[in-house]
Amino acid sequence: MLQSTAIARDAGAKLDLRARELSLPKAVQQKLALEAYYGWLLDLSETVDKQALERCETIRSDLGLQDSSVGELYSNTDIDELVLNACGEQLFSNERPFAPDAQEWLLMLERLMLARPGVINSVLQA
Repeated sequence: MLQSTAIARDAGAKLDLRARELSLPKAVQQKLALEAYYGWLLDLSETVDKQALERCETIRSDLGLQDSSVGELYSNTDIDELVLNACGEQLFSNERPFAPDAQEWLLMLERLMLARPGVINSVLQA
């Protein structure tokens, strides 16, 4: 599901069904979902697939992640900053300072990711 650029419409329902079949407690489901999301973002920090990154909101929804859990993940791992820095370096390395289109895309990604406040400022100023 995370490697595909076309997410199945019922992917979230399938994950819920599988978790119920395995009788996983909600806390374990959330932990596994956070680890999957973290791994997905970590992989994308290396490949910087713009289309995949633009799906992060859908991925979080399909995984059933709560915004507060994602915020805690970012605070503990700095993965939001890593991804935004990687995007800035790999996609727009020849554009310093960033062109308006590049800045706009990075700001959009920051919103889609629910990145921590101020992270994008450090990326844009680097």
